[in-house]
Amino acid sequence: MNGSISRTMLLRAGAALLAYLAAGQQATAQSQMTVEVSFVATGKANAPVQDLTANDITIKDDNKKQLIVSMEKVVAGAPVAPGKPRLYNVVLLDCMNTTFRDVPENRAEMLRVLNELSKADNLTFLVLWRKLHVLQDASMQPPTLVSKLASQGLQGLEGARPNLEPYNWVFSDQLGLFQLFTPAGINDQRLVEESVGAMRIISSTYLNRPGRKNLIWITQGLPITGEQTAAGMTVYPIDSRYLSTGALSIDENEAPEHSNMQAMAKATGGLAFLSRKDVANCVRDALNDSRTTYVVKYTTSDLKYDGKSHLTKIETSRPGIKLRYGAQYHAAQ
Repeated sequence: MNGSISRTMLLRAGAALLAYLAAGQQATAQSQMTVEVSFVATGKANAPVQDLTANDITIKDDNKKQLIVSMEKVVAGAPVAPGKPRLYNVVLLDCMNTTFRDVPENRAEMLRVLNELSKADNLTFLVLWRKLHVLQDASMQPPTLVSKLASQGLQGLEGARPNLEPYNWVFSDQLGLFQLFTPAGINDQRLVEESVGAMRIISSTYLNRPGRKNLIWITQGLPITGEQTAAGMTVYPIDSRYLSTGALSIDENEAPEHSNMQAMAKATGGLAFLSRKDVANCVRDALNDSRTTYVVKYTTSDLKYDGKSHLTKIETSRPGIKLRYGAQYHAAQ
Protein backbone atom coordinates (compact mmCIF):
# COMPACT_ATOMS: atom_id res chain seq x y z
CA MET A 1 0.00 0.00 0.00
CA ASN A 2 1.60 3.30 -1.00
CA GLY A 3 1.95 6.25 1.39
CA SER A 4 -0.76 8.48 -0.09
CA ILE A 5 -3.38 5.77 -0.05
CA SER A 6 -2.43 4.75 3.48
CA ARG A 7 -2.65 8.34 4.71
CA THR A 8 -6.07 8.80 3.13
CA MET A 9 -7.34 5.69 4.83
CA LEU A 10 -5.93 6.82 8.15
CA LEU A 11 -7.60 10.23 7.92
CA ARG A 12 -10.92 8.65 7.04
CA ALA A 13 -10.77 5.96 9.71
CA GLY A 14 -11.10 8.23 12.74
CA ALA A 15 -13.99 10.17 11.25
CA ALA A 16 -15.73 7.00 10.11
CA LEU A 17 -15.48 5.25 13.48
CA LEU A 18 -18.59 6.81 14.94
CA ALA A 19 -20.56 5.92 11.83
CA TYR A 20 -19.40 2.30 12.07
CA LEU A 21 -20.41 2.02 15.70
CA ALA A 22 -23.34 4.43 15.97
CA ALA A 23 -26.08 1.81 15.60
CA GLY A 24 -28.04 1.34 18.79
CA GLN A 25 -27.25 4.67 20.41
CA GLN A 26 -30.34 6.25 21.94
CA ALA A 27 -29.91 9.47 23.88
CA THR A 28 -33.09 10.30 25.79
CA ALA A 29 -34.01 12.72 28.51
CA GLN A 30 -34.65 9.83 30.88
CA SER A 31 -31.17 8.34 30.34
CA GLN A 32 -29.65 11.68 31.28
CA MET A 33 -31.48 11.56 34.64
CA THR A 34 -30.12 8.17 35.59
CA VAL A 35 -26.69 6.77 36.31
CA GLU A 36 -25.72 3.30 35.09
CA VAL A 37 -23.01 1.25 36.79
CA SER A 38 -21.87 -2.27 35.99
CA PHE A 39 -20.14 -4.44 38.54
CA VAL A 40 -18.65 -7.88 38.97
CA ALA A 41 -19.56 -9.88 42.09
CA THR A 42 -17.32 -12.72 43.28
CA GLY A 43 -17.60 -15.11 46.19
CA LYS A 44 -15.63 -18.08 47.41
CA ALA A 45 -12.51 -18.82 45.36
CA ASN A 46 -13.35 -15.73 43.26
CA ALA A 47 -16.23 -17.58 41.61
CA PRO A 48 -18.86 -15.29 40.04
CA VAL A 49 -22.01 -14.83 42.10
CA GLN A 50 -25.07 -15.70 40.03
CA ASP A 51 -28.04 -14.79 42.26
CA LEU A 52 -27.67 -11.20 43.45
CA THR A 53 -30.83 -9.07 43.47
CA ALA A 54 -31.49 -5.37 43.99
CA ASN A 55 -32.52 -6.17 47.56
CA ASP A 56 -28.97 -7.37 48.24
CA ILE A 57 -27.26 -4.07 47.46
CA THR A 58 -27.35 -0.39 48.34
CA ILE A 59 -25.96 2.45 46.24
CA LYS A 60 -24.63 5.75 47.44
CA ASP A 61 -23.83 8.73 45.24
CA ASP A 62 -21.47 11.19 46.91
CA ASN A 63 -22.30 9.36 50.17
CA LYS A 64 -26.07 9.75 49.75
CA LYS A 65 -28.23 6.64 49.39
CA GLN A 66 -30.00 6.46 46.02
CA LEU A 67 -33.09 4.82 44.57
CA ILE A 68 -32.35 1.76 42.44
CA VAL A 69 -34.39 1.83 39.24
CA SER A 70 -33.33 -1.52 37.79
CA MET A 71 -30.76 -4.24 38.17
CA GLU A 72 -30.14 -6.94 35.59
CA LYS A 73 -27.67 -9.75 35.21
CA VAL A 74 -25.79 -9.92 31.92
CA VAL A 75 -24.26 -13.26 30.98
CA ALA A 76 -21.87 -13.76 28.07
CA GLY A 77 -23.37 -15.84 25.28
CA ALA A 78 -26.95 -15.51 26.53
CA PRO A 79 -29.63 -14.03 24.25
CA VAL A 80 -30.59 -10.41 25.02
CA ALA A 81 -33.94 -8.81 24.31
CA PRO A 82 -33.98 -5.48 22.43
CA GLY A 83 -33.38 -2.53 24.72
CA LYS A 84 -31.97 -4.66 27.53
CA PRO A 85 -28.40 -4.31 28.85
CA ARG A 86 -25.85 -6.38 26.98
CA LEU A 87 -22.13 -7.10 26.99
CA TYR A 88 -19.82 -5.17 24.66
CA ASN A 89 -16.15 -6.03 24.16
CA VAL A 90 -13.92 -3.41 22.55
CA VAL A 91 -10.32 -4.51 21.96
CA LEU A 92 -7.75 -1.84 21.15
CA LEU A 93 -4.43 -3.01 19.73
CA ASP A 94 -2.16 -0.06 20.41
CA CYS A 95 0.48 0.22 17.68
CA MET A 96 1.12 3.87 18.49
CA ASN A 97 2.42 3.42 22.03
CA THR A 98 4.05 0.05 21.24
CA THR A 99 6.71 -0.91 18.71
CA PHE A 100 6.02 -4.59 18.10
CA ARG A 101 9.01 -6.70 17.06
CA ASP A 102 8.46 -8.59 13.81
CA VAL A 103 9.67 -12.02 14.91
CA PRO A 104 7.96 -15.40 14.43
CA GLU A 105 7.02 -15.87 18.08
CA ASN A 106 5.29 -12.48 18.15
CA ARG A 107 3.30 -13.26 15.03
CA ALA A 108 2.26 -16.57 16.55
CA GLU A 109 1.20 -14.84 19.77
CA MET A 110 -0.89 -12.29 17.87
CA LEU A 111 -2.61 -15.13 16.03
CA ARG A 112 -3.48 -16.64 19.42
CA VAL A 113 -4.85 -13.26 20.53
CA LEU A 114 -7.11 -13.13 17.48
CA ASN A 115 -8.25 -16.66 18.19
CA GLU A 116 -9.32 -15.61 21.70
CA LEU A 117 -11.18 -12.63 20.26
CA SER A 118 -13.24 -14.95 18.08
CA LYS A 119 -14.93 -16.15 21.29
CA ALA A 120 -15.95 -12.66 22.49
CA ASP A 121 -19.50 -11.31 22.58
CA ASN A 122 -20.24 -8.21 20.48
CA LEU A 123 -16.62 -7.72 19.49
CA THR A 124 -15.24 -4.50 18.12
CA PHE A 125 -11.56 -4.81 17.19
CA LEU A 126 -9.63 -1.57 16.71
CA VAL A 127 -6.03 -0.73 15.87
CA LEU A 128 -4.54 2.58 16.98
CA TRP A 129 -1.79 3.70 14.62
CA ARG A 130 -1.84 7.49 14.30
CA LYS A 131 -5.60 7.12 13.83
CA LEU A 132 -8.14 4.49 14.75
CA HIS A 133 -8.75 1.63 12.33
CA VAL A 134 -11.82 -0.58 12.58
CA LEU A 135 -10.85 -4.17 11.74
CA GLN A 136 -14.01 -5.80 13.05
CA ASP A 137 -17.39 -4.64 14.26
CA ALA A 138 -20.85 -6.19 14.51
CA SER A 139 -22.06 -4.02 11.63
CA MET A 140 -19.48 -5.48 9.24
CA GLN A 141 -20.31 -8.40 7.01
CA PRO A 142 -18.03 -11.44 7.13
CA PRO A 143 -15.43 -12.40 6.29
CA THR A 144 -13.60 -10.15 8.71
CA LEU A 145 -10.11 -10.56 10.08
CA VAL A 146 -11.18 -12.41 13.24
CA SER A 147 -13.98 -14.49 11.73
CA LYS A 148 -11.85 -15.56 8.77
CA LEU A 149 -9.02 -16.68 11.04
CA ALA A 150 -11.47 -18.55 13.27
CA SER A 151 -12.82 -20.46 10.29
CA GLN A 152 -9.29 -21.32 9.17
CA GLY A 153 -8.26 -22.48 12.64
CA LEU A 154 -4.82 -22.45 14.23
CA GLN A 155 -2.47 -25.21 13.17
CA GLY A 156 1.30 -25.63 13.37
CA LEU A 157 1.95 -22.80 15.83
CA GLU A 158 3.40 -24.90 18.61
CA GLY A 159 7.09 -25.44 19.17
CA ALA A 160 10.14 -23.28 18.58
CA ARG A 161 9.57 -22.94 14.82
CA PRO A 162 5.89 -22.20 14.15
CA ASN A 163 4.66 -22.56 10.59
CA LEU A 164 3.38 -19.05 9.82
CA GLU A 165 3.09 -19.27 6.05
CA PRO A 166 -0.67 -20.10 6.04
CA TYR A 167 -1.28 -16.93 8.08
CA ASN A 168 0.69 -14.37 6.08
CA TRP A 169 -2.60 -12.80 4.97
CA VAL A 170 -3.32 -11.77 8.58
CA PHE A 171 -0.42 -9.32 8.45
CA SER A 172 -0.98 -8.15 4.88
CA ASP A 173 -2.16 -4.80 3.54
CA GLN A 174 -5.46 -6.14 2.26
CA LEU A 175 -7.33 -7.38 5.33
CA GLY A 176 -4.84 -7.78 8.12
CA LEU A 177 -2.61 -6.04 10.61
CA PHE A 178 -0.46 -4.05 8.21
CA GLN A 179 0.23 -1.45 10.95
CA LEU A 180 1.40 -3.95 13.56
CA PHE A 181 5.13 -3.78 12.84
CA THR A 182 5.22 -0.17 11.63
CA PRO A 183 6.27 2.48 14.19
CA ALA A 184 3.82 5.36 14.40
CA GLY A 185 6.65 7.89 14.22
CA ILE A 186 5.07 10.65 16.33
CA ASN A 187 6.43 12.55 19.32
CA ASP A 188 5.53 12.17 23.00
CA GLN A 189 3.01 15.00 23.10
CA ARG A 190 1.18 13.65 20.07
CA LEU A 191 1.11 10.21 21.71
CA VAL A 192 -0.86 11.66 24.60
CA GLU A 193 -3.15 13.74 22.39
CA GLU A 194 -3.93 10.89 20.00
CA SER A 195 -4.44 8.42 22.86
CA VAL A 196 -6.84 10.75 24.65
CA GLY A 197 -8.67 11.38 21.40
CA ALA A 198 -9.04 7.65 20.74
CA MET A 199 -10.40 7.07 24.23
CA ARG A 200 -12.95 9.84 23.87
CA ILE A 201 -14.16 8.55 20.51
CA ILE A 202 -14.61 5.04 21.91
CA SER A 203 -16.29 6.07 25.17
CA SER A 204 -18.64 8.55 23.50
CA THR A 205 -19.66 5.92 20.96
CA TYR A 206 -20.82 3.54 23.69
CA LEU A 207 -21.96 6.09 26.26
CA ASN A 208 -25.71 5.62 25.77
CA ARG A 209 -25.73 1.90 25.09
CA PRO A 210 -27.09 0.05 28.13
CA GLY A 211 -24.86 -2.68 29.50
CA ARG A 212 -21.31 -3.59 30.31
CA LYS A 213 -18.72 -1.94 28.06
CA ASN A 214 -15.25 -3.48 28.31
CA LEU A 215 -12.18 -1.89 26.76
CA ILE A 216 -9.24 -4.30 26.52
CA TRP A 217 -6.24 -2.08 25.77
CA ILE A 218 -3.15 -3.98 24.57
CA THR A 219 -0.24 -1.58 24.91
CA GLN A 220 3.34 -1.22 26.08
CA GLY A 221 2.66 2.10 27.77
CA LEU A 222 -0.60 3.75 28.77
CA PRO A 223 0.16 7.46 28.36
CA ILE A 224 -2.96 8.69 30.17
CA THR A 225 -4.42 8.21 33.64
CA GLY A 226 -7.61 10.28 33.62
CA GLU A 227 -10.65 8.02 33.95
CA GLN A 228 -12.81 10.84 32.55
CA THR A 229 -11.59 9.89 29.08
CA ALA A 230 -12.95 6.37 29.66
CA ALA A 231 -16.45 7.43 30.67
CA GLY A 232 -18.72 4.41 30.99
CA MET A 233 -15.98 1.95 29.99
CA THR A 234 -14.37 -0.75 32.13
CA VAL A 235 -10.71 -0.77 31.12
CA TYR A 236 -8.45 -3.84 31.10
CA PRO A 237 -4.90 -2.68 30.26
CA ILE A 238 -2.65 -5.50 29.02
CA ASP A 239 1.08 -4.88 29.10
CA SER A 240 2.53 -5.91 25.72
CA ARG A 241 6.14 -4.89 26.40
CA TYR A 242 7.37 -8.46 25.90
CA LEU A 243 6.21 -8.28 22.29
CA SER A 244 8.16 -5.05 21.94
CA THR A 245 11.41 -5.60 23.80
CA GLY A 246 11.63 -9.37 24.23
CA ALA A 247 12.20 -8.86 27.95
CA LEU A 248 9.88 -8.46 30.91
CA SER A 249 10.00 -6.15 33.87
CA ILE A 250 9.23 -8.65 36.63
CA ASP A 251 8.92 -5.97 39.28
CA GLU A 252 5.60 -4.30 38.49
CA ASN A 253 6.82 -1.06 40.07
CA GLU A 254 9.89 -1.01 37.84
CA ALA A 255 8.04 0.21 34.76
CA PRO A 256 6.50 3.70 35.22
CA GLU A 257 3.75 2.88 32.73
CA HIS A 258 2.45 0.18 35.07
CA SER A 259 1.19 2.75 37.56
CA ASN A 260 -0.94 4.33 34.83
CA MET A 261 -2.34 0.93 33.89
CA GLN A 262 -3.16 0.06 37.48
CA ALA A 263 -4.77 3.45 38.11
CA MET A 264 -6.95 3.23 35.01
CA ALA A 265 -8.08 -0.32 35.80
CA LYS A 266 -8.90 0.52 39.41
CA ALA A 267 -10.78 3.71 38.54
CA THR A 268 -12.98 1.95 35.99
CA GLY A 269 -13.51 -1.40 37.74
CA GLY A 270 -11.27 -3.46 35.47
CA LEU A 271 -8.05 -5.40 35.95
CA ALA A 272 -4.48 -4.68 34.82
CA PHE A 273 -2.35 -7.50 33.38
CA LEU A 274 1.31 -6.68 33.90
CA SER A 275 4.69 -8.34 33.32
CA ARG A 276 3.37 -11.30 31.36
CA LYS A 277 4.41 -12.56 27.95
CA ASP A 278 1.26 -14.67 27.38
CA VAL A 279 -0.80 -11.82 25.95
CA ALA A 280 -3.40 -14.18 24.47
CA ASN A 281 -4.10 -15.67 27.90
CA CYS A 282 -4.39 -12.16 29.32
CA VAL A 283 -7.04 -11.39 26.71
CA ARG A 284 -8.87 -14.59 27.62
CA ASP A 285 -8.76 -13.74 31.34
CA ALA A 286 -10.01 -10.21 30.68
CA LEU A 287 -12.94 -11.52 28.64
CA ASN A 288 -13.76 -14.14 31.29
CA ASP A 289 -13.71 -11.57 34.10
CA SER A 290 -17.07 -10.12 33.07
CA ARG A 291 -18.85 -13.18 31.71
CA THR A 292 -21.33 -12.64 34.55
CA THR A 293 -21.96 -8.95 35.20
CA TYR A 294 -24.65 -6.93 36.92
CA VAL A 295 -25.88 -3.67 35.43
CA VAL A 296 -27.69 -1.36 37.85
CA LYS A 297 -29.38 1.97 37.22
CA TYR A 298 -30.24 4.49 39.89
CA THR A 299 -31.73 7.96 40.00
CA THR A 300 -30.35 10.85 41.94
CA SER A 301 -32.56 13.83 42.64
CA ASP A 302 -29.67 16.21 43.30
CA LEU A 303 -27.43 15.29 40.39
CA LYS A 304 -25.64 18.36 39.09
CA TYR A 305 -24.20 18.46 35.59
CA ASP A 306 -21.25 20.46 36.86
CA GLY A 307 -18.38 18.92 34.91
CA LYS A 308 -17.04 17.30 38.07
CA SER A 309 -16.41 13.72 39.17
CA HIS A 310 -18.90 12.08 41.53
CA LEU A 311 -18.28 9.05 43.73
CA THR A 312 -20.41 5.93 43.54
CA LYS A 313 -20.35 3.31 46.27
CA ILE A 314 -22.05 -0.08 45.99
CA GLU A 315 -22.39 -2.31 49.04
CA THR A 316 -23.96 -5.70 49.59
CA SER A 317 -25.58 -7.08 52.72
CA ARG A 318 -24.51 -10.62 51.85
CA PRO A 319 -21.33 -11.76 53.59
CA GLY A 320 -18.33 -13.09 51.69
CA ILE A 321 -19.14 -11.28 48.44
CA LYS A 322 -16.78 -8.78 46.83
CA LEU A 323 -17.96 -6.15 44.35
CA ARG A 324 -15.71 -4.48 41.76
CA TYR A 325 -16.87 -1.46 39.78
CA GLY A 326 -15.88 2.00 38.60
CA ALA A 327 -16.07 4.13 41.72
CA GLN A 328 -16.69 7.44 40.03
CA TYR A 329 -18.32 9.01 37.01
CA HIS A 330 -18.10 12.36 35.29
CA ALA A 331 -21.20 14.57 35.18
CA ALA A 332 -20.64 16.48 31.96
CA GLN A 333 -21.81 20.07 31.81
